[in-house]
Amino acid sequence: EMCIRDRIAPSKDKYPNSDFSFISDISEGNGIAVPMSIKMFVREDVKPMVSCKIYLIDDNPFNILALETLLSNKSYEFISFTNSEDAYNFITNDQLDEERNRIVITDIELPGESGETFARRVKSFFEEYSTYSYIKVIGCSGHAKPSEDVFDEYLQKPVLPEKLYKLLDRLTKNSE
Repeated sequence: EMCIRDRIAPSKDKYPNSDFSFISDISEGNGIAVPMSIKMFVREDVKPMVSCKIYLIDDNPFNILALETLLSNKSYEFISFTNSEDAYNFITNDQLDEERNRIVITDIELPGESGETFARRVKSFFEEYSTYSYIKVIGCSGHAKPSEDVFDEYLQKPVLPEKLYKLLDRLTKNSE
């Protein structure tokens, strides 16, 4: 039986020129460490995007870190989750009376619940309970496009910065 677990870890000891290692344990006792340099920062010269809040859902911490880095570079407000249940509970209780729109970027293949099912649940909740804001759901996958039209948009992994920024810019402009 093969076990796959991924994690991000500081790597200054083993890899002095890298900030993090992406470690994938492929089987018992055998791990592969991939050093990488990723700097997380918020640009102070860019006005924060206050018209929307972004929720990231992906069970892979590397994918979350990559999206967080891209969003931090443009000062978007975001929060990340590694499973759909925690994300749903937070999103559906997150100041729904606030006049801010929401954008969800979710992996299509989540453990326990598909991204399509999660998107349907979140959209259904917003249609029924939120009168002040809307929610757009972006499906994200390294595989083929989803067969269902439950997602408002689709991003192919690995996510290219210019495609992400262009898509978010369009969605935030449409929400105003």
